Amino acid sequence: MRCAILRKAELILILLLASAGPAEAQSTAGARTIRPGDAAIDGARIRPGVWETRYVRVTAGQEQEVGIVTHELTVLRQDGEPLLRSVQTFRGARGGGVDTATAVLSSLGPRTHRSNHGGATLALDFEGLRVRGRAVSAAGEHKAGDRTLDAPVFDSNFLELVLGSLPLAEGLHVTIPTYVHQKPEPAWFEARVAGQEPIALDDVTSTAWAVHLTYEQGRGTFWIDTDSRQMVKGVMTSPDGTEIRMLRVPRTSQLLP
Repeated sequence: MRCAILRKAELILILLLASAGPAEAQSTAGARTIRPGDAAIDGARIRPGVWETRYVRVTAGQEQEVGIVTHELTVLRQDGEPLLRSVQTFRGARGGGVDTATAVLSSLGPRTHRSNHGGATLALDFEGLRVRGRAVSAAGEHKAGDRTLDAPVFDSNFLELVLGSLPLAEGLHVTIPTYVHQKPEPAWFEARVAGQEPIALDDVTSTAWAVHLTYEQGRGTFWIDTDSRQMVKGVMTSPDGTEIRMLRVPRTSQLLP
């Protein structure tokens, strides 16, 4: 199922793939695969809150503002089951959009995803290994899909939350499969925890776990705050050197109960 809808998490992949050269060889030797429901996952480690993140593309040393994403992370109950709900509102020079996704709090197994970008909409419903989707393009073209996955995967929009839910410690080495609606197969991320580092943004300094990532067409680092387990900074780099930088705006940050 393919459509011209740009989900925020896939913005990074699309921007990098557009300029990527050949994929670099990578080894996942010694890594443990983490899937929804793994005993290492605990969504309660992540603090709910509201914050903003700036997205900047850097090519040959030239910075270009891509946009701002406002994150709202809350815990809700549906049929008595605690769910983690992520609402991400993107604002950029080329328009905006909203992604709303839910996952089971304890396992981060995806339940629903709704996107609305530039008049195009996407609805995904996850039921075990089954994924049903309904897409409507900005031109009004309707598409529907019904897939059965080989094994459980995470919603790609939850990548940074999956990292935050893990028992982060220096040396942790895992692989993470994610669902991307443009791809017929899961998008895999390899994550290695390098250790803790101080992160200074707008005169606000926090301590974060540095998590190095490799994926199909690039590499990067996400810095996960040791307290809130929210991502405070991120950099992803394609083989040609193009970077996407994700920078928390501290003055917008608010933790929720």
